[in-house]
Amino acid sequence: MGPPHLLLLVSKSTIGNREQLANQDLVATMMESQGLAAEVVDGADPANRERRNELFGISGLRAKYPQLFAVKSKDEPPTFIGNFETIQELNECGQLNEAHLLGVSESAETKSADTIPSPTPSPTTQEETSRGLSLTEDDVHSTTTQTSIVNINAHLLLLISNLSGNRKQDSNQSQLMQVVRSKGFSRLPIQTLDGSDPEVKERRDELFGISGLRAKYPQLFLVVETPKVSFLPLSWMGTKSRTIFLGDYDTIQAMEKDGSLTEATIFEEMTKPNNNSGGNGWVVLGAHVAVVAAIVVGIVKLQKKK
Repeated sequence: MGPPHLLLLVSKSTIGNREQLANQDLVATMMESQGLAAEVVDGADPANRERRNELFGISGLRAKYPQLFAVKSKDEPPTFIGNFETIQELNECGQLNEAHLLGVSESAETKSADTIPSPTPSPTTQEETSRGLSLTEDDVHSTTTQTSIVNINAHLLLLISNLSGNRKQDSNQSQLMQVVRSKGFSRLPIQTLDGSDPEVKERRDELFGISGLRAKYPQLFLVVETPKVSFLPLSWMGTKSRTIFLGDYDTIQAMEKDGSLTEATIFEEMTKPNNNSGGNGWVVLGAHVAVVAAIVVGIVKLQKKK
């Protein structure tokens, strides 16, 4: 069985579920971007039936692909690491690497996604601590005094289509996913949205309206949750999120080539006025309101002490 290695259980049957086939391709892309090699077992091959059933028994998941295992030695059965969702979570947490995966001692299926630790960089400025963003000193703008009192949550959203039938488009989607995931953003989880899914038609059309590109895939967006005043019991900022169009395949590839595809550059999109999501007006307005409220609260407390 050789030295410790990873084992990826897939189904190469073309009759399979389209989403499942797409997930397998995404996992292969993720692993390739991290320099991971794996023994691939095709569960649809009759010759692998016994091995496939053994792996199903270990994971507790039947006829569900892909599944990732760690094979540590010939004297012990493979350890189940997880299915597509778990693998994606590990990748986003920066734990999709050989050292971590081959050191897993228990089935990831028994853990909830919340138990997978997220990297927590040590902030170097008060602004970074309050905003929850991973920024360098060069990225701290003149508005940091204002933004230091708000919490900002954001994630990348990749709009794709699993039913395109266009080979070039499918290739572009896989390549863009690989490029974005290879950056290893510490504060930007990556989510995908299948525009061909009827259940997300309304959101898909909303994204088309923001980008100005209809029926063109892939497209990358930054979704920013509306900031909330951190020290007040109620939010003065509302609850609606903002979605900012970052670019299509060609734009993101160009950013990658010129070195501008960085976390700091992406966050800078939030401060640009008149962007597709309505600019930074609500953030600045809310920040000013919060500053005034803080001053008033402070004055009241001082008067009570007197």
